[in-house]
Amino acid sequence: MTTQAETLVRHLSKSAAEAIWDDLLLKNEIPHNSVTGKCMFHQTKSSRGNQCQFGLTPLWDNELRKNAEGEVLHSEFMDMARRLIDAGKTRQQSRRS
Repeated sequence: MTTQAETLVRHLSKSAAEAIWDDLLLKNEIPHNSVTGKCMFHQTKSSRGNQCQFGLTPLWDNELRKNAEGEVLHSEFMDMARRLIDAGKTRQQSRRS
């Protein structure tokens, strides 16, 4: 028997999260090959090593907490995604100016 709290908690598999991430990049016109586009699921290089401004890359493997099935909380993933998208949009706008 599942409780109401258990049904409200939503988890994402890596493949589901990648699909959401691809859609967010497209909607926000952020290139997949940019640091923002890559750092969620791929390792990036910077002067600080394999880091982006939100932590060790890939963020999925290093910064997001996973359950026993390797899934992350939907809310935690979306919070990180929103912060990345906001930062990426800011960088894209400054390059266009």
